[in-house]
Amino acid sequence: MTTEKLSAVELFVRRVREHLSSCLASGILDGYVCTATQRHVYAATLFNGLRHTKGPLQENRPFQLDVSLVLPNQRGVGFTLESLSMQLFVHQLEFALAQSVELRHGIQFCKQDSYPTLSLASKEFLQCFDRQDAGTLTTQILNQTDELAALVKHPRLMNREVSVSISMTTRNYADSVGNEASETSAACSVMVAFSLEDTSESHSDLFGALPSAKEIKAIVDEASKNIVKTSVKPLDAKSPLPVYLTHKAVGDLFDQLVIPNLETRSLLDKTGAWEFAHLDTVVIPGLTIEDNPHLEQSPFSAVFDFEGSPTKPVKIMKSGALVHPLMTSSLLAEVESEYPQWKGRFRLTGHADSANSTSFTNLFFRVEKPPLPDLGKLSYIQIQNLTGMSVDPLTGQFALDADGAKVMDNGRVLYSTSLTLRGNFFDALKHSSTRVGALERHFNTWSPGIYTEALSCVSKELAQNFEEEKA
Repeated sequence: MTTEKLSAVELFVRRVREHLSSCLASGILDGYVCTATQRHVYAATLFNGLRHTKGPLQENRPFQLDVSLVLPNQRGVGFTLESLSMQLFVHQLEFALAQSVELRHGIQFCKQDSYPTLSLASKEFLQCFDRQDAGTLTTQILNQTDELAALVKHPRLMNREVSVSISMTTRNYADSVGNEASETSAACSVMVAFSLEDTSESHSDLFGALPSAKEIKAIVDEASKNIVKTSVKPLDAKSPLPVYLTHKAVGDLFDQLVIPNLETRSLLDKTGAWEFAHLDTVVIPGLTIEDNPHLEQSPFSAVFDFEGSPTKPVKIMKSGALVHPLMTSSLLAEVESEYPQWKGRFRLTGHADSANSTSFTNLFFRVEKPPLPDLGKLSYIQIQNLTGMSVDPLTGQFALDADGAKVMDNGRVLYSTSLTLRGNFFDALKHSSTRVGALERHFNTWSPGIYTEALSCVSKELAQNFEEEKA
């Protein structure tokens, strides 16, 4: 390919690689990895069906170059550039070299045999950018979503907001040992939010294919499922009820209370609830956690990671026992240095987002408990959205607010309330009363709805205390 046929991004990346290779040849560097990310994004928002004059359809093409360098004497440094300026790149490189630090465990370079072949987005989705009608599709999906959201009625409904974005992302990786990899993905984000006098309800999702009418309706339905014309009053504390957490609320609890303890850094530093000494030991009975970056047409899947390692599915926890945390090359070297008995046990997982940190892709949480009973025949408190910061991943203890919680009786909403949900999530997962539903997705997390008597609810003082006639 001649220089004239290269895009501005491709030409810039080529010049960057040539410059880094010259630094390698002169002995300034021992190695490098770099990833160039180019995005093409359209976004738009409607407020009560209207587009703000200051918020038209937005089109952006952000660029980012992530570079990590290995210097002689086991030193390293990294930096990020968001401009196609070679002059700025050289300046940033020189500044970074002066800021390098000694590394105990640096990036380990390895020539890869192959990379997985994945369809990260549907062909139809990618073609809309080739046809240059992605902006038109953004507006169409926005209007389609808002038409459905406009059908939601409630006496205390004040405002509705609908936002849609469509983006295509191309990532190109290269390093000093000859690895090269690329991937092209696309994502469509749809968000619906309803503001009421006493609470707000919202839902959003991300797709690797253009969302169908059914999927758009599901987002509106999920955002409005708790908007019911019913009485609003404080929770009756005289007769405590079991709690039903929707898959969305359960996913939030996993994210805040379990995931922090599974970070490899936390396991190494013993700053979480568990450590490497707990490997193969049951810490939460019946809990299985898997990460699968190879899910087709998922915007969270990936072909390679920050270090150019091919991605691999990982079973992080199996039936309550810690099995295999996510690894970067430096973390793997540190683990094998600190725990020689585990040498050869672990492998690179392809989840590095920096030299020393990892990120999850498509997460699946499975809980080995009996299935949900027929909720239409029970009395319970249904909780969808949790807010607040009172969580303790070390113990599993938490106290979070749930506005718009619904008190249910035989499948019927008795009234809406605001409360604080509190208890120990670890204990709730293994409690004898706990029942679980089928896995459902929210963004990149698949989790079950959970019905349990192990958590308690405390009424909050409501801003308003009035009742309306039920529809």
